[in-house]
Amino acid sequence: MEFVEGRIEEDKMFDDVVFPKTLLPSNSCTANLAETVRKKRDILAKMLQQHGAILFRGFHVDSPKAFDHVVQAFGWEHLDYFGGNERVRVTDRVYSVNEAPPEQFINFHHEMALVSIAFPTTIYLPNNDSVIGLFSLHIL
Repeated sequence: MEFVEGRIEEDKMFDDVVFPKTLLPSNSCTANLAETVRKKRDILAKMLQQHGAILFRGFHVDSPKAFDHVVQAFGWEHLDYFGGNERVRVTDRVYSVNEAPPEQFINFHHEMALVSIAFPTTIYLPNNDSVIGLFSLHIL
């Protein structure tokens, strides 16, 4: 599978570099995303470093287990969840977003602000539309 470059309405340009880099499956897509990430992880890591984020859109990632396989395909060190909010572990590397009732207002915040260990360099964000975002955070 080769990726096709996509665009989203919300993307931004910084010094002629698009954020996030949006990747779509090619028309001849036969492999699943996890297999392709495994094969192309070096290219994707360079792309992630250059663009700061990669948005995978239109791939068949329809369950927490499928998402877990994509995350594992990058081969990065596993980081267990820790923090002040309650999360439910769905798979080895996937946790629920928030267990608070939907009517409870949550102020804008940074979840890791009070944690005394180093922040992870990559965060994975799935949603119900089979969109996966990879955000690379560089601590200066």
